[in-house]
This record gives sequence, C-alpha cells and structure tokens, in this order.
Amino acid sequence: MSSPTIAAAAPVPLLDRWRFGARALVADFRLDAGLITIFVASRIIVVGAALVAEYFIPRNPALSPGADGPILRSLTTWDGWWYLGIVANGYHADPVVGAYSNVAFPPLYPAILKVLSLPIPGYAGILGVLVSNVAFLLALGLFVRLGTPYIGRRRASLAAGLLVIYPFASVFAMAYSESLFLLLMFATFLAAERRHRAWAGIFLARGFRWSPRGPSILRFIGQKEFQRHAHARHRQEQHGHRKTLIHRGEAGRISKAIPQHLA
Repeated sequence: MSSPTIAAAAPVPLLDRWRFGARALVADFRLDAGLITIFVASRIIVVGAALVAEYFIPRNPALSPGADGPILRSLTTWDGWWYLGIVANGYHADPVVGAYSNVAFPPLYPAILKVLSLPIPGYAGILGVLVSNVAFLLALGLFVRLGTPYIGRRRASLAAGLLVIYPFASVFAMAYSESLFLLLMFATFLAAERRHRAWAGIFLARGFRWSPRGPSILRFIGQKEFQRHAHARHRQEQHGHRKTLIHRGEAGRISKAIPQHLA
C-alpha cells in the first residue's frame, strides 16, 4: 500500500501578493465616518481660529510666519518658520536668529517638503500644512487599528476622536513635524505588534531622525517585547504544568489498574 502523497502548495503569484498587501494596508488606515467628521470639523475650527487671530487680534511683531498669505501666516509660525527656512535655504551651523541655529530641527520633514516643492517652490508653506494634516489623518487610522484588539473598534475610534479635539492637537494642523512623528510612532508599534522586526526597525530609525523624542518609541517597544516574552514563558510553564498533571493522572490510573488486573 503506497503512502499518501501531499501535494505542494502552489506559489502565490506576485500580483496577487501585492493585491493582498494593498488591501491589508487599506484596512489598517480605514477610518469610521464619525471620526472623519470630527477631523474635518476640527480643521474648520483651526482655520476659523487662524482667521480670527489674523484679522481681529493684534499680531505679535516678534512672531514671523514661514509663509505669507491668509491662514498660512498662523499655520506656519514658530517651528514652521524654522522648517520652511530649512526648505528654502538649508541648514546652517552658524546662528540663524540670535544665538539659535537650525541644526536642532530634524531633517526628514523639510526633506520631504523640499522634494514636493521642487516643481512649485513658492508653495512650500501650503505643502507643509497639507503634509501635516494628511500624516495626522493616517496616524489616526493606525491609532484605531492598534487599539481595536484591546478595547474594541468603537472605543478605539472614540480615543482617536478625543485626540483630534485635544486643544494642543492644533499642532497637527500646522507646518510642524509632529504629525509625521506620530505616524511613524504608530507604524513602529503596529509593525512590532505583528512581529515585523525589519519594518519596525525602519520606522524606528525614521522616528529617531524625525524627532528627539524617538527614544521614547524604543523604550515602549522594549517594554512590549519584555511583556510578550514574559507572557509566552508563563504560557509555556502553564502548559508544562498541565502536562505534568496529566501524566501523573495517567500514572495513577495505571497503578490502580495493575493490582486489579493481577487479582
């Protein structure tokens, strides 16, 4: 009698693998309609606040915008001025304003703006605001995806909505690097959760280059890995304990059955 043969699994075509990966990626960034509504409403509030600040409140003369134009004057101030200055003129070791140099600002965000603004250099300010808002919206999708296995999708979406309406979340609407750092942080966490160590390392490296807060990601991942290994070790110990109890039970039944059989 011939032994049964197991047919080898047919290789999945490359195009099908790409389609599956694209669908999984879209699912990771999927947002509920309610969260999108909150996001759009928050952007309208930010724009309204910028208009009020520009037309009805005396402007601080020491506050320089990174780009000129309605609304942009408010959304490209503070760090936005520094980032857009790097996009236009690059980094300088010498002080740019007073005793301050622009080398303290991470290079990835202005590098992206520099590439995007090559065809339209006069629109770097608009592009900076758009990149920040798109990155924040994508980060919200990953935030919901990360929280769903622990608290459910409805509560995860609620948590993301609370982040959107948090007062200091207005920085995610400005020409700052915070939105992209948030996106990289959540991408690192999600890759680590799925044990994609290579991608987690890539996103983590981008986070280190993106912001001086990058080490906080490494600390969190270390804690997660420690918890995962501790949980796996605990499960292994429980499994070994159950096997020991089973073997003892079987040995006890055999020891009882042998005298009855001999009798």
